[in-house]
Amino acid sequence: MHDPRRFEPQRHSWVLAGVAAVLTIALIVVLVVGSHILRSNVVPASPGPPPAPRTVASVAYDQARSQLVLFGGSDGTKLLNDTWTYNGKSWTKQHPATNPPARQQAAMAYDPVRRTVLLFGGGGTTPPPRPVSIDLSDTWTWDGRSWTQPQTQHVPMLTASWLTAMAYDPISRMVLLYGHTATDYAMQTWGWNGSDWIQLHPATDPGIDMPIMVSTANHAVLLGVGARIGGRYFTQTWNWDGTDWKQLSPQANLPADQFAVAFDEQHNRVVAVDGGNGDTWTWDGATWTRQLPGKGVAFPSGMGYMVYFSTLHEVISWGDQYNAGNGELWAWDGSTWTLLVPGPAYQSNSRGSDYLGTMSPAAAEIAVRYAVTATKPVLMPGWLPAGLEAQVNATADGFSIEYQSAQRDKSISFGILVGQPPPGDHTHSQESTVKFRGGTADYFVYDTSSLLSQRWLAWNEPGTMANPQTKTPGVPYFLSSDGLTDQEFWQIANSLK
Repeated sequence: MHDPRRFEPQRHSWVLAGVAAVLTIALIVVLVVGSHILRSNVVPASPGPPPAPRTVASVAYDQARSQLVLFGGSDGTKLLNDTWTYNGKSWTKQHPATNPPARQQAAMAYDPVRRTVLLFGGGGTTPPPRPVSIDLSDTWTWDGRSWTQPQTQHVPMLTASWLTAMAYDPISRMVLLYGHTATDYAMQTWGWNGSDWIQLHPATDPGIDMPIMVSTANHAVLLGVGARIGGRYFTQTWNWDGTDWKQLSPQANLPADQFAVAFDEQHNRVVAVDGGNGDTWTWDGATWTRQLPGKGVAFPSGMGYMVYFSTLHEVISWGDQYNAGNGELWAWDGSTWTLLVPGPAYQSNSRGSDYLGTMSPAAAEIAVRYAVTATKPVLMPGWLPAGLEAQVNATADGFSIEYQSAQRDKSISFGILVGQPPPGDHTHSQESTVKFRGGTADYFVYDTSSLLSQRWLAWNEPGTMANPQTKTPGVPYFLSSDGLTDQEFWQIANSLK
């Protein structure tokens, strides 16, 4: 359809040229005024303040219009169905004639073939007065101005109780969808061809939880935590080859946690931010590397909504997917984070009052011995692998320390507590009672065939507690490791004093 402001009637002869020009001007005035009257009930979109922070909303970068698109989520009291865009400078609340129903945790991705943003499913509620949570299975597309609901022949019946991952696949030129079914929680893979969903039947099922997917220049990359491999849990990395999922074996894996991800086109890297502690990682197609911007350099807290802005050549992270009070805006330039908009930011002591902070192992020993006054003895390792940092929790009654290497490939947990480790797989795991420190201890290895398997040791140390944690006399101690050899583990255990 032609824009009425550019309409020009065809000139049939030079004799009528003057009259036609006058009529044309009059027609333009009528059409423009008429158009304004017809559209007077539509609220125009205009830049303004940012949206209120929210949790489990949906975001995608609209490449065709160079803007981030944000939809829905929860403000902590209700589900939302508002649409916002961010152009790299300011936020705009959109007012389309039709909105998808309010929802949270919906899958959303940009479809470069159709030049639209695709929204699927999520969790919604039935109408008042007695709203009940429901799984949504509707499909919507955003063209920069309005939402449209395609009528599809096939519908993925996935549950919103678990995360659903979605991203464009450059090989098949479809948008891939991966999630749990609503009936038996089995995993399914679907593809969107622009008009309908096609169920795909890969020979390999990743079988991962907390899936997230990101589109790179060559592949759709799938991340998630699956079964223990080699006696260890970590976030697995998968590629879609056009017909099947292929698990990759990087030299370094991501920790077993949830992440926010985006593909940095400028540096050809996937950027992942750990929602547990804010670590930033990059994937170069072969391995994961934790980025170390330097001591004192700030970085996003929590797990933001992340997209790559091609016009800015930076990754943008806004808010926090699981913290409704965080409205910070950050930019990643390939090596460091910069805070663009400082507030509002919600600061909570989510770690608890006993959290003493992150410090060196030497400082951790000093902090623990100073804090723990009601329990004796207080044991600390005399030997640890080099290059570790320690996160310390301590009260007068007890403590726990998590030691980690810079690349998170080695971790040690130790403290006065009753350990509750996950069970073994009964195939390669081994539990035994060993002599230790003048008594006995339970020793468990998750995979005896794996050199760096997770393992743990639990025992009661002779001593006293103001608040006993077990019926057995003494002080309960627990030591576990991941990424250490059996020799290194026992070197730590035998150095306790």
